Amino acid sequence: MRMKLIKELKEMGYVVVNVPRYPDQVIEGVVNITEAVDHLQLAYFSAGVITGGASMATEAALLGVPALSYFPESYYVDKYLVEMGAPLYRCKELDSCLKAVRAMLQTGKTAPPKLEDPTQLILKVAEEVLSA
Repeated sequence: MRMKLIKELKEMGYVVVNVPRYPDQVIEGVVNITEAVDHLQLAYFSAGVITGGASMATEAALLGVPALSYFPESYYVDKYLVEMGAPLYRCKELDSCLKAVRAMLQTGKTAPPKLEDPTQLILKVAEEVLSA
């Protein structure tokens, strides 16, 4: 599936950047970043993020960068972030992944979702704990 997604992206004119965790995950014909990099900055300046996990996709979507995760499970956090306007996509098989890639790249970057500042709530709970 990974190679079909890469082929599709390259045909669309995108430069594919791969950040392999292990040496056997290096992919020929793409940019492989094998040294430490600031992943958030890489995501911020990209057209989109595609990952087999959840963390990098969530972080990118919180920056307003369209992100696709083909992790086989779903998280309640994903549903919440999508409801809040984060450009976060999920897929499980090739056809739905190809469809999601096209949709996310067509949507493009968005404003980061507006989330509540938890500072006041944290302070309130801390004060309640300390005064108990």
